[in-house]
Amino acid sequence: MEKKKTAQKKRSARRRALDIRIPPEVHKEYVSFHSERDIGSRTKWALEHRDLLLKRKTPLEEKKEILSILAHSPELKALYGIQKYLKNPDQKLESFAALAWQECEQRVLERGMEKLFGSRDFVPPLIIGGLGGDAQNMRYQFVLTAIGSEDIVKENMAMLTRVFEKEARVKGERIEEITYRPNVIVCSSLISHNAAVGNHIERIIAAINAEKEILRNHYLVVNTHEIADDEIAEYLASLE
Repeated sequence: MEKKKTAQKKRSARRRALDIRIPPEVHKEYVSFHSERDIGSRTKWALEHRDLLLKRKTPLEEKKEILSILAHSPELKALYGIQKYLKNPDQKLESFAALAWQECEQRVLERGMEKLFGSRDFVPPLIIGGLGGDAQNMRYQFVLTAIGSEDIVKENMAMLTRVFEKEARVKGERIEEITYRPNVIVCSSLISHNAAVGNHIERIIAAINAEKEILRNHYLVVNTHEIADDEIAEYLASLE
């Protein structure tokens, strides 16, 4: 009976973490936070100081740093540290912490599977994101928008296709689908779960604008679902 209760408690904790909505801006911030800091060298410090997450006096930026470092650890105590925080998180960090929990869960699972099957035969599963992926990559969908009111995307479709094809050959990244709409580009990409999606998207924008400056340096990105038309409309309205 006790084992059944423990299993139910673990499932409910996981369900809570997966049910938290991740706004695109939080996902972008989370990726940028990882890209700008030396995460790997401070694992021991974060594990020793994970209880700082539970203290309201701890600055939010310090909590973000601890969450980001714990997310990269395959230790169970890192996962439990984030999970404990998610029971009563700071409202501003709830989505950020949920992303950290999801990433940490993946690493803990990979560590366990490697021990079970051996590192030579083990191919890491992808368990983050409702859009799925494959053994090594996570699928993202993002929206790019053109500058101005005329249909610049249609006028420059040949150039855009050429740049996308070139960027699709970058190691560790794969552009799967591109949809051109009036002044909007919707793109789906597979990106290594060790890479930063922001770098992938911003490099594409820079490559296109180097040919002809037609895109905003702003984008909408998700890895939880396909972006619906009403979401795109809302995003476009927010840029006006």
